Amino acid sequence: MLQLIGLSHLANKELFLLALIATCASFAVGWIMDLIMRNVGFGNFGNTFICLMGILGGLFLYNRFYGRLASPDIAMVMIFVIGAVMILLVILSITRRFLRM
Repeated sequence: MLQLIGLSHLANKELFLLALIATCASFAVGWIMDLIMRNVGFGNFGNTFICLMGILGGLFLYNRFYGRLASPDIAMVMIFVIGAVMILLVILSITRRFLRM
């Protein structure tokens, strides 16, 4: 799994920092999206899970198009947040569209 998303070269400390940043970013984005989309969202934990899937997708796409990450830095946090928000917005908009029909 780590090789697929391009993180197999990182040390254990860097992987722990990466997991901590990813978890905190997904909780924050999930909470904010739960405040914005009150009745249509998936709740805090559902949004957090979807955000984590967005983070993994963002890491995979970054590895695919830009190469491996050297170390956890601010660019990686931006990848986390952008990937999480995009995946969550797509899923919430699809859900909202089907609930109106």
